[in-house]
Amino acid sequence: MQLARIVLVTLLLAGIVRAEGLRNIVGIYTNGQSLATGRVAVGTNDSTFYVGNATSNAVKVGDAAWSNSVTASITNSLVATNDARALSLTGGIVLGTNTVNRAPLQFTYPAGPLLTNITPGAVEYGAPGFEHTFFMTTYLVRRSVVLAQNVLTNDTTYTGFSTATNVYQVVMAPNFIKPGKVVEIALDGIYSLNTPQNFVLSLLHNTNVLIATTSTVSTASSKPWELMARLTFRSTGTNGQVMAKLRLTQDNTANMDALAAAATIDTTITNTITVQMTPSANGNSWTLQQGRTLCIDMVPGQ
Repeated sequence: MQLARIVLVTLLLAGIVRAEGLRNIVGIYTNGQSLATGRVAVGTNDSTFYVGNATSNAVKVGDAAWSNSVTASITNSLVATNDARALSLTGGIVLGTNTVNRAPLQFTYPAGPLLTNITPGAVEYGAPGFEHTFFMTTYLVRRSVVLAQNVLTNDTTYTGFSTATNVYQVVMAPNFIKPGKVVEIALDGIYSLNTPQNFVLSLLHNTNVLIATTSTVSTASSKPWELMARLTFRSTGTNGQVMAKLRLTQDNTANMDALAAAATIDTTITNTITVQMTPSANGNSWTLQQGRTLCIDMVPGQ
């Protein structure tokens, strides 16, 4: 009976591969045997599949439990080299893991160039010059995936400080910045002033001030404020170029906008973007309640 089932499995395998591939099915594999490169065999326990690797060693690729239906667990890898699609499934896919430091699904780079033809539903990761970007395609438009980072989840109150104070930072690794990348920072909160003062928020690249905006504030109690900052990296390298803009809104006052000329930066080193607040008079307080950063990548060719 066991032999009959092994023969049946072999015949089924032979029925779903191309005719020129039939020679690669060798039937039964016994532990310890060598298995020629590319050859496929069924283990002697009739439920294990092996394939010969580049050094003619047998590599276990799956276990199967045979009943009224067939299920398989891939323990090493599943690779198709002669088809544009390594794996094509029409049913649903459920992914998950309970193993520490193991991703249920991971895209790796280099993954080659982006698809030549725009393919609706395609998900792509990385391309020459855009190594850290996810792309998704709807209908006939490829778009980059916008990712948020440095989201604040707690209030921080600053009261009566005498020197310029860093209230928010975003750190970008060397070469993370690519041409056309846009970084948007949004901060908001409330302020209370016993003494009128200028409210100044500055945007720094590393230690250099890129841009600052100033507003004169009268006495107030728990009034809202909001800062929007946008940086567009026009070019990269040791002489990269960045454009920066700030908009500060306080209570019901008019927006305070600031737009600076392009600044030169070195994108090959660690780049830190900092929002800095000017000194605050005693009795005055500024509370940061929400904050986040969005990183938006340009799509090649658009």
